[in-house]
Amino acid sequence: MPSEFARLQAEAAQAGASVSGLAERYITRGTVRVEASRMPAPLDPALIAELKRIGNNLNQIAHALNSNLPPDTLSTADNLRDLIHILMRDELLLQRLRDAKEKCDDSAPASPRQEFQRVVSVRPSRSQG
Repeated sequence: MPSEFARLQAEAAQAGASVSGLAERYITRGTVRVEASRMPAPLDPALIAELKRIGNNLNQIAHALNSNLPPDTLSTADNLRDLIHILMRDELLLQRLRDAKEKCDDSAPASPRQEFQRVVSVRPSRSQG
């Protein structure tokens, strides 16, 4: 607590020492008083189990990193390939959304003739004349 630390600073200054020096004096002279603290509330067993699983995963990661084993390149390549596919799919979806937005702007709708000309390409015949 800040007020407690301020009190210790004032007491240390009066004794001509730093706060850590004052603590050292208390410890060496045996004037340290230990007070019982309030017991924390019991933790949820499900939370403790989840923390144990997380700790186990961290230990496995640390063990793998410290073992100097080469990474599983096949798995890494598969993950990278999957990531690229996801990024490409997202980019294609984004492009389709942009195209749809451009088509749905506030301009007048195309006439049936314009729509026909857009969809059908007419080529001249190759008949000999």
